[in-house]
Amino acid sequence: MEQHPQYEEIIRQVKVAGFDIKVGDGAHVEVKEVVDADGHVIRVEKTLYVQENMRYLDLEHELGHIKQLARFGNSIPPTQRVIDQENGSFKTYPNQQGVLTTWQNTITEYHNRLDEFLRLHERGASPELLKEHADGVEDWYQAYWKKGIKQGYSKSQKQWAERYFPDLAELRYRYLEIAQTRK
Repeated sequence: MEQHPQYEEIIRQVKVAGFDIKVGDGAHVEVKEVVDADGHVIRVEKTLYVQENMRYLDLEHELGHIKQLARFGNSIPPTQRVIDQENGSFKTYPNQQGVLTTWQNTITEYHNRLDEFLRLHERGASPELLKEHADGVEDWYQAYWKKGIKQGYSKSQKQWAERYFPDLAELRYRYLEIAQTRK
């Protein structure tokens, strides 16, 4: 990953977005809202977790999530809300209202997977890599359809998706066009 010619540029973008970078067990983006016992925000810790020997395209995937956060303006939903304990550890705060939910995560992940597939296709990625990513797109489409928008029955969840990811339908259309020609 570090040898890729665009690596330094991605790291710069991550830092400009206010994220620290740490090595962890799995690559992911974390927005941790640290509150006091009354729920008042003390600080927000934004961290990109990377893995040793991670593929560059997986780093790009995580950058995609960081870029998605800009869609929320000043109301970025945290991925978790915790209380900072005196011993330095964290405890989950009881009120999790406003924290990114499972259904919201399915929408954001599906959006990011579509965007990633299209980016790889435009770069001329190998058929094997495109198949791997198309499988991921389809898996996340199922989660998006079932949990994200409840098979179209949840008006509020559909509105949330349309508000923050208005390009979702266009990305899906472009993806399907490419997928049809690959068969």
